[in-house]
Amino acid sequence: MQRLGTDATLLHHTSLSGTVSHTLVAGSSRMVIVFGAAENGDDIEAPTQLDYGGVSIPGGQRAYIDDGDTGLSQDRAAFVGWLFESQLPADGAHDVDVTFGGTEQGGIDTSLFVTCLEGAEQVAPTVVTTAQDSVSALNATIAHAAGDWTLGVLFQGDSDTDPTWSNGESELVDSAGGGARFSVAEHTDAAAAKTAFGATFNSSARATIVTLTTAPALADPATSYTPAHGAVGVSTTAQLVATFGVTMQKGSGNVGLRRQDNDALVWQLDVGDSAIDVTGSVVTITQPVTLDPSRKYWVEWDLGAFQRASDSADVPPLTNRQDWRFSCIPYDGPHLLRLKDLVPTT
Repeated sequence: MQRLGTDATLLHHTSLSGTVSHTLVAGSSRMVIVFGAAENGDDIEAPTQLDYGGVSIPGGQRAYIDDGDTGLSQDRAAFVGWLFESQLPADGAHDVDVTFGGTEQGGIDTSLFVTCLEGAEQVAPTVVTTAQDSVSALNATIAHAAGDWTLGVLFQGDSDTDPTWSNGESELVDSAGGGARFSVAEHTDAAAAKTAFGATFNSSARATIVTLTTAPALADPATSYTPAHGAVGVSTTAQLVATFGVTMQKGSGNVGLRRQDNDALVWQLDVGDSAIDVTGSVVTITQPVTLDPSRKYWVEWDLGAFQRASDSADVPPLTNRQDWRFSCIPYDGPHLLRLKDLVPTT
């Protein structure tokens, strides 16, 4: 994932309503993120209006913090909104309009930040928020499972010192000016869960982090298999063919074959092996051994062994005999009972 185009910022605005222009440039799998913060008002709440180029960001795609009554020195609210590729208006310059709920007081301070990322998961995330005043380190509590994707947006309202992300996050966007700083970082980990997402600062700062966590979208499973699921009389040297509805690519992991009677592993190949071919929407596996004509088998592969080429979405795994099984036995069903077999011989 990477930043696309130029960010737009509106800093230290003296109203609960504000507008900034952002230019949307061409790209794929885009995600526009709109982040805003307001303080020094009375009972500041989440925005009552949040539009990007005339497209309203759905109300469920907001997070806010109203901490005036929970130990912080001021009422403040922070939100993050987003639009995915299918929701975006045409490329070009667009006004981004926001209006916070609440009552303005003297010294109201509103900031707005807009950025566009390319190659983002097109799946609505869960929103988790954390805010504190005047800190040198801030962590949001997250529920990031193995394989999940978490994006964090950090706002420092009274300092533009460069943050150091402290939990293995990778910074995507860093935008500073006017005594404020916005940073965006992501965390992807296929092997480990994470409970914290945050940064340390060179000096104390009023800081807010909003995190978005989502499980990656999976590609559709194969539309057909050859031999067909449940087929009998399959050749002991047959190739295994899975056909999908879209262009595919190899990912990472293993493909294997197991016996149905005891689940013993017959063979296993790394998906990168030359015996596995991916051409267009078709995956063809040339088996490395000759099968036993008196046995039944089932195919397995790991999550991510194959991927949708357009966005690298993983194909669901095959994990049991109910997914893709076949038999090399010529006939595997009930037999007709002949009448003469019921008549005793003399």
